[in-house]
Amino acid sequence: MQDKAIRGLPWTLLSDVGSKVVSVITTLVLARLVAPSDFGLLALAALATNFLTWIADMGFSGTLVLRQDLDLRGKGTLLTLMAMTGLGAGLLAVALAPLAALVFHTPRLTGILAVIAMLLPLGSIAGFWESLMQRELAFRRRFAGLMTQAVVASVVSIPLAALGYGVWSLVWGQIASMAALGIVLAVLAPYRVPPAFDRELARSAFRTGRGFLGQGLAMYIRQSIDTVTVGAVFGARRLGYYSMANRFGDLVYWTIAHPVAKVTFPSFAKSNYDGEDIRPTFLNVLGMIALLSCPIGIIMSAAAEPFTRVVFGDQWLPMVGPLAIMGLWAAVRQIDQTIGWLLNSVDRAGAVAWLSVFILVPLTGGCIVAASLGHLTAVALVPLGDTLMSAAISSALARRFVGLSFGDQWRAIRPAVIASAPTWIVTWGVGRLLDPRHAVIALVLSVVAGLATYVGSVWLLDPRVLQRGMSQLSRMLGRPPAPAASA
Repeated sequence: MQDKAIRGLPWTLLSDVGSKVVSVITTLVLARLVAPSDFGLLALAALATNFLTWIADMGFSGTLVLRQDLDLRGKGTLLTLMAMTGLGAGLLAVALAPLAALVFHTPRLTGILAVIAMLLPLGSIAGFWESLMQRELAFRRRFAGLMTQAVVASVVSIPLAALGYGVWSLVWGQIASMAALGIVLAVLAPYRVPPAFDRELARSAFRTGRGFLGQGLAMYIRQSIDTVTVGAVFGARRLGYYSMANRFGDLVYWTIAHPVAKVTFPSFAKSNYDGEDIRPTFLNVLGMIALLSCPIGIIMSAAAEPFTRVVFGDQWLPMVGPLAIMGLWAAVRQIDQTIGWLLNSVDRAGAVAWLSVFILVPLTGGCIVAASLGHLTAVALVPLGDTLMSAAISSALARRFVGLSFGDQWRAIRPAVIASAPTWIVTWGVGRLLDPRHAVIALVLSVVAGLATYVGSVWLLDPRVLQRGMSQLSRMLGRPPAPAASA
């Protein structure tokens, strides 16, 4: 990767991890102040707004990063298009609010969705400036925006929740934080982009964005079918348990694979545009993603019960089963998504979109069958199976379009994958040794034992993996790598 991209990776990780840490702390505080049913209501509203977010974006943010031939007028055209589609999506959300309330048999959803629709135009503008920073690898500036967003959400939502505003504390926290993000990113942008419009550029942008749009919509449906099923079959309260488990499983991706993809996507896109071979660098990235994310997901899965008791309290115990499955899903998802971003960088977003469409048939059937069993954990198993299938197909697409053999991809992730099995067993076993009344001790001991088992297993499988990881970390931080030991 370019040196500028490597230097930007710490800022990307710091941005995403830092903002997510603040977000998690905020969520944990709100979980004590707001009822699970209110989180379920917000999850239902998010189903509509997240779908319309992709309509608002139309693939333009990915186009802004991928297209290396855009001049200032071309970027201004994308800004105009994103502002228009964001406003249109917001108005559509308001119009559809009564229908959504009718579908989910939740009258309160009408007002919530009508207000939270403000996120769509605000998010479109913020999305343009964030994509511009990603294109220019200006990740230090992006850090300020994401941290401001997280802090504003906390400052607004927690006091409102303490005053008894319930779900509205969550809604206004999100709206205020998105407005703050857009303002900070626009002020700190590396250069000004005035609105413009060029018909030919707009047509070209629509053509380029089709693959990203199709991919985003199909991915949204894939990631929402289980939530829709839970909301429709089990109601808002149990959806609150399920969505919270999903949120923590999702957190692994947003703090590891996603920030890395923010750097590798524009870097690989430029390198591929220049005719460079990106395969060796990608395999290193894939190996590091697996090495870092697998233990987090595996330990989250195995320690789900003591984690829930300590962090959320006994009222949240119904989420233990889904959280145990979501931890495994989190580990697999990193590999699947990392390969997907590689395909995006070589202009194969359309192939990733068709993959998601293909997966929808077994995913939908699986959710219906799982819901009929009447248990949240059964539903959570469906996205895990879906992601395993998707990772296998993504690997085949990488072999076809990028020339990466199955053997090369397996060797990159082999130590992390194999070490995950003993890690889960040890973590779960240690957590079960103690009485639930000592959940804090059980959580600490199980996490420590799991990490020790993982590091030891990786070292036994390939001692060089840890050394390479430290060397890459040193390079990322701008320090010279340690000299290799002499024989």
